[in-house]
Amino acid sequence: MCISPFIMDSVALQSVRGFHTFLLQLCDQENKGMLKEPMLYEDDIQVHIVSEANRSPLQAFWKENMPIFIAERAPLKVDENHMEDSCNSETSDLTSGKLEENMGPLPLSVMKARQLVSWYTLAHNPHMSQVVNCSAPTAFPLLWVRCDASDPEGTVWLGAEPVKTGKEVTSIVFHIVTCTGPIVDKSSFTSIEGLKTAHKNRHSCSAVMTKGYAEYDLFGATVLENTIMESQSNIMVDFTWNNVEKIFEIPPLASIATLNIKVEPGNMRSPVIQIHKELEFLLVLAQGLKTGETEWPEVLEEKSAVTDVQELIEAVSSYQDVVDCLMLVIQHLKCKDIQPWIHRGSNSSLSKLIQQSYHGSMPTVSVNGLTAIRMLLEIGLDKLRRDYINYFIGQELTTLNYLDYFVNYTVNLEEQVLRLQKLHHVLELVVSCSAFLNLSHENLFTLTQSCSRYYKDNPLDERHVFQLPIRPTTINAFYENENPIMWRMEIISCHGQRELKTMWQLNTRPPVDHVTFSTPDLPVDDTTLNSDYEEAFYYNTVISCSQAHFV
Repeated sequence: MCISPFIMDSVALQSVRGFHTFLLQLCDQENKGMLKEPMLYEDDIQVHIVSEANRSPLQAFWKENMPIFIAERAPLKVDENHMEDSCNSETSDLTSGKLEENMGPLPLSVMKARQLVSWYTLAHNPHMSQVVNCSAPTAFPLLWVRCDASDPEGTVWLGAEPVKTGKEVTSIVFHIVTCTGPIVDKSSFTSIEGLKTAHKNRHSCSAVMTKGYAEYDLFGATVLENTIMESQSNIMVDFTWNNVEKIFEIPPLASIATLNIKVEPGNMRSPVIQIHKELEFLLVLAQGLKTGETEWPEVLEEKSAVTDVQELIEAVSSYQDVVDCLMLVIQHLKCKDIQPWIHRGSNSSLSKLIQQSYHGSMPTVSVNGLTAIRMLLEIGLDKLRRDYINYFIGQELTTLNYLDYFVNYTVNLEEQVLRLQKLHHVLELVVSCSAFLNLSHENLFTLTQSCSRYYKDNPLDERHVFQLPIRPTTINAFYENENPIMWRMEIISCHGQRELKTMWQLNTRPPVDHVTFSTPDLPVDDTTLNSDYEEAFYYNTVISCSQAHFV
């Protein structure tokens, strides 16, 4: 298919020029870091840029990690002053519009989506340079438009992707995503040969190759002491293999497998929840140093902290307790009633006082204002540093030199806390994989190194998905008897820039969030209404493409 230059009417030319200018402004705002909200186009359309694949609304079927335009219908805006002056019927309509703001992303009609794709395509045509007032067309990010599935095929996305040869845009690849379901009867799925034939007919090719992809939720299949991890944390495994032999084929043991691990600290079922609670308390203290106010935990026992310190030299629940406890400790140090051991490398204010007390040269110390909070924070950081070091070194997962960035106490207290937060997240990731999947030391070592490298260069992100390549034989017991949450086959013809794909994909959850799918009729027989039966529901998604070349 080729796109030739042609004469356009003035309205169409104006539309192409206007959309091109709008996309240029959008990219400019993004490059300047000023794009906080979607930009409005023509009052009823909004467009925004997504840069990361794991935050993309296309991630159910599009894993490419590149910037993309997302175009969708803008929610109705409500003029509250107009509402007060409107009649009841008008107010009713506007109220309905106001609710639309909380309905999530909204699709455009398939016809409007095709119009946007057409303008986008023409803006890339080198023969249209004079129309869009530029010497050479700009290669914009991919454009994806949400569609309302109003056509007979059930189109839910339309996409357009510029293809460059050198610096010149030479063609556009169009993507069409259709979706049906949920489907209960797996026997109704098409055959591999049928899918191959349809692809060959569409693209006039004789030879094709196939690739398989599958994704399993390992926490969904894993139970530890009759519990599973909560939803905000998950471990998925992705498989890739060549030469698919049948629909719903279990990934061969020769597949390439990758764990996708997301663990958000604070899960009550986590094996290291107690350490997380201690870290949270230190975060409260660190915040208190900035604001001058500290939210203390509730007192669980009637016995005061001062009494506890007199018996055990530990525990606190209020600012005054901190002051009293520290003064009591300092008093006993000065009198040499206690001579606590301090580990090598400890650099807290209290550690320095303890060292001085060994030689009888301890000065008089006043604990007032924020000094007490600072001293308590230093003690807590020192304690947690040792806990983390003992685990990672004790399990032979890293070296002390490699941990130096995280346990360095020469940086300011705020940075010390932040680095320990990062190290704690690494601990959560490693312990979860050890406890729930029983991964080998080799895999845990690789994961530790990978996560540590990431956090030396990136800010704390407890929702980040970490990846770990793994041999399928290591985890086959967790997925072989489970239903995949996604199974996909790609049929590919040609190669390089002329590569054409048809993807046939099944998902246990709707692959789009802007279209409502009907609920299937369930069998009357109660024996089939169980969780296993529910997991058999699949949404059938087809992603096809075509390529248009500029003459």
